[in-house]
Amino acid sequence: MRLICGYVRLDGGAAEAKTLVSMTVALTRPGTPCCVRQRIDGPAALAVLDFGEARAAANPPGATANLFRGPDGTWLAADLRLDRPAELAAVLGLPAATSPESLALAAWERWGEDLPDRLDGDFAIAAWQAGPGRLVCARDFMGVRPFCYTHLPGRFFAFASLPRGLHASGVVSAQPNPVAIGRLLVEMHFKREATGFENIQWLPPGHTLTLTTAGLRLHRAWRPEVGQVGSWRGTAGEAAANLRTLLHEAVSCRLPARGPVAAHLSGGLDSSCIAVIAARQMRMRGGKLHAYSQLAKSLPGVVIRDETEYVKAVLEQEPDIEWSPAYATLADNAGATDSDLPIFGPVGQSDDRICEQVAAAGCELLLSGAGGDEGATYNGTGLYVTALRGGHWQHVHQELHARAVRQRRPFRQVAATSLLGPLIPDWLRELRQRLRGRPADYDRRRSLDFLTPSLAASVRQSLDPVSKAGSRPDDRIRMLTAGYLADRGNRLAILGARHGIAFTFPLLDRRIIDFTLSLPVTTFLHNGFSRQPFRDSMTGILPDLIRDRETKFVPFPDLPIHLAGAKPGLLSEIDALRACLPVTALFDLDAIATALRAAPEGEDAVLVSQAFNASGYPARPRTAAFRRAMHGLRALEAARHFARGHAGSREKPAPEFS
Repeated sequence: MRLICGYVRLDGGAAEAKTLVSMTVALTRPGTPCCVRQRIDGPAALAVLDFGEARAAANPPGATANLFRGPDGTWLAADLRLDRPAELAAVLGLPAATSPESLALAAWERWGEDLPDRLDGDFAIAAWQAGPGRLVCARDFMGVRPFCYTHLPGRFFAFASLPRGLHASGVVSAQPNPVAIGRLLVEMHFKREATGFENIQWLPPGHTLTLTTAGLRLHRAWRPEVGQVGSWRGTAGEAAANLRTLLHEAVSCRLPARGPVAAHLSGGLDSSCIAVIAARQMRMRGGKLHAYSQLAKSLPGVVIRDETEYVKAVLEQEPDIEWSPAYATLADNAGATDSDLPIFGPVGQSDDRICEQVAAAGCELLLSGAGGDEGATYNGTGLYVTALRGGHWQHVHQELHARAVRQRRPFRQVAATSLLGPLIPDWLRELRQRLRGRPADYDRRRSLDFLTPSLAASVRQSLDPVSKAGSRPDDRIRMLTAGYLADRGNRLAILGARHGIAFTFPLLDRRIIDFTLSLPVTTFLHNGFSRQPFRDSMTGILPDLIRDRETKFVPFPDLPIHLAGAKPGLLSEIDALRACLPVTALFDLDAIATALRAAPEGEDAVLVSQAFNASGYPARPRTAAFRRAMHGLRALEAARHFARGHAGSREKPAPEFS
């Protein structure tokens, strides 16, 4: 894994090594060895932190070396993994053994600002050219590798893989952005360039940033054409065969040349596919796959259904996978935190423990199935309605009939669910739930109740209008560009950096994304199944138990039980936060405490845990109380974040550049 950072003085002064050193130190977790390569060149300073095992073994922790320099004098800081370097070298007319850094520089010389649209892989790069005084930064089209920046026009520009590197530059504080954090509570992920900090932005995926004396310019390089969506022509069998080939190639090009590799294994379609293909390819290389599953922890006398049966199906089929489970807990104090993550959460704690185990197993890369829903295993809404509106009446009728036969349900019932269900407005759906005695799910906008009225009003005004997505061409593109995929990648990169681990997402391979975007909407419906042609492509790869499944269980259904046990400590923490004025100015701590106190306890908590992945609604009212308590817990974690940011800003020395 690599992280990068650097800065350019825009006031005519020369860059200073001590500022760059502060940034690199902030990006290095104590005890995690790395080699630092750096370069000071007039007003610019760049650095690369390499956590790779081979480099760390050859260099003592903290050792430094010169940064990569191109033949034209360009200095390059790169967090870079190319998908098909030999093919790229051939296109650029270079030897097959050309280094990735040289390929990236040659690609930039060839394609300029459109580099993120032409360079396939996971990357965040910054190239400094002293002659014209120009810094060019680029990020891969899905934002797999992180890159954030701050810009003070006429004074200072700095970039880093993670926000903490910018905080250490001395020109931007760790002060959280209240409105951005408030939106996070409601929308569950950061949108667009928001990092949650004042004056720090993520470089959007698929974009190039160019800094010159004239200022800063952002260029969107990856621009999917609506007219190309659904343009592919071929049979269902051809689509499945093509996708199968692309999936194998996407995994293969991400496996390291040596050493073990790790993967998530949730039991769903996406991660199971990646784990099985990776295990088989590693077996052919004489290597091992380490797989990690997030499951409910067994409790005496309590039966809770989770993804265990599906995970076991993969492990029985691929018995040489080195498997480890991971469980979620609820910290009743601020111990499980990260300065770059406003909300760590139980899932974050589980992911953090997985990264720790991955590093201990000697793996530097973790394969994840993220991005499948938006691409390879497309799970868009209103597929039948969209196909019907497109004039595919016969195909829709055929698929609905096949679905009814497979599910052993009346055709009319299946047709009504598939065609009328997506058209029912939310207000009518909620009214129907109430009339049937089933309380509606927790409305995330009620998270605004945990903020003070003035902040809640500002957040409410900033929220995007609620829109109901479908499966039209622009909807399919929006699923990929809406921001939550990049936010998930940023979050996992932050967690991985704590242990020197990099994440990669084979299902977000450029060729897979391009192919699935090109498929007509009818291709996703075949043999009475949705999420095609993926299911057909997985014949002989995924166990039928997984390949044919149409549900996905709630992760960590045991959280209600853990929340009940953590409640006393959480309430004590709320009392301690009342002494922090920045927190009380933004958060309604009484509302948070009330929500946590109302969380189910004892047998009620067990019933909620058992209800999540069971049919029926035996614990629905209690479930609503639990959901509100969990949103209250998220607000409490955000309050912790503000308390840390306030303490950090008070302790921070005066900025070096003023």
